[in-house]
Amino acid sequence: MGLISQFLNEKLQAKEAELLIDETMARAKQRTGIIYELLPVATYDNDEFLMYVTETLSPAASIIAPGAEVPTSSYGYFRKVVGQLAKFGLSYAFDEDLQTEIRKARESAMYKGTQVQNMIMPDGTVVKGSNDTLVNYLYGSITKLVEAHINRMIFLGWQALQYGEINFQDPLSRMELNISYKRPGATYNHFPDALVQTGDTLDKSLNKWSDYEYADGLTRLFRDVLTWNDTNGYFPDKIYMDWELCYDLMQQKSTKEAARSMMVSPQVGSVSVDMLNVILAARKLPPIECTGLSETFQEHSFDGTVTNTGDPNVKNVRFFDKTRYIFGKKGMGQLAFGETEEAKMAAAAKSSGMPGETNLGGNSSIYVCVKADPTTPLKDYTIAVAKGLPVIPNPKLLFSRKAN
Repeated sequence: MGLISQFLNEKLQAKEAELLIDETMARAKQRTGIIYELLPVATYDNDEFLMYVTETLSPAASIIAPGAEVPTSSYGYFRKVVGQLAKFGLSYAFDEDLQTEIRKARESAMYKGTQVQNMIMPDGTVVKGSNDTLVNYLYGSITKLVEAHINRMIFLGWQALQYGEINFQDPLSRMELNISYKRPGATYNHFPDALVQTGDTLDKSLNKWSDYEYADGLTRLFRDVLTWNDTNGYFPDKIYMDWELCYDLMQQKSTKEAARSMMVSPQVGSVSVDMLNVILAARKLPPIECTGLSETFQEHSFDGTVTNTGDPNVKNVRFFDKTRYIFGKKGMGQLAFGETEEAKMAAAAKSSGMPGETNLGGNSSIYVCVKADPTTPLKDYTIAVAKGLPVIPNPKLLFSRKAN
């Protein structure tokens, strides 16, 4: 076993790592971003999720004759949804240089009679360690691995919300994940054709939104919300889109005219998001919420060509397609995490007193361990694996259209 794996598997460091992982998962559950509003994080005790979905109707009472039998109406139906969670994994390697650093730090700590990391005493004083920066780096690698799994789930969640399906090939493992959330044979169309026409067309609501002179995005949103309402019997909570697409909507001549008609001033140079939502509210439409321009994560590049990071192997990936808008309801699904086989095996070994890997993830749904490279004592790995999947049990709540 390498020096880093020895260090991080010791009781004190393992407990600290477990607390960090639990804290990272707790923060994920409490985040207030858009994705967590629509698909909050949920954890399950195994690698399958089981949900029951009820779809209720809103019937009107029937008119009956005196003494006649009261007719029976369907209240709705009860649908069981069962699925297998997908498996994710990522690891960081610690090379010979880091092994040397941890050896020097431990020797120095032993000489000084202290720990490698800083220690906070019961009275609040801090006892400096021999290399607290190095320990924070090692712990930071564990936190980043956990966050990487959450980022992957967020990415897959946005894929499901925007396209009604996940068609993804991992750039490192080349494994494919293909899942459809759409209802087979559905009579409704919640993934309509992209808006592609331009110019002075017969129906300007079908013009792409970058056509500022002629596009009528407000009318398009009104009609699409009505389609969603016809399917579900109620309106979505919000309309979600990227800032760039929202900017296109605000720059349209038709939007400025709508704003002008609601204001005392005859001139409107530009429309703000707040003003846009006032216009939508006047039309009884749900408000727009925009995703931030910075909501990206780093992904490995397939072909190694020049990317938007300056690194030929890494590119920035947006969670949200800047050309689409979607409709959503709060809590319409989940980012579901389940237990891995690795976690089960580690728990079984621990309870039976048998040797086995230490699960630094503790009770969290992400399994983390530190282990040595069996081919060389000079390299250790921090490894994290998890099972998870975006769960959207009611496909009728999905709606997305490409507007540019």
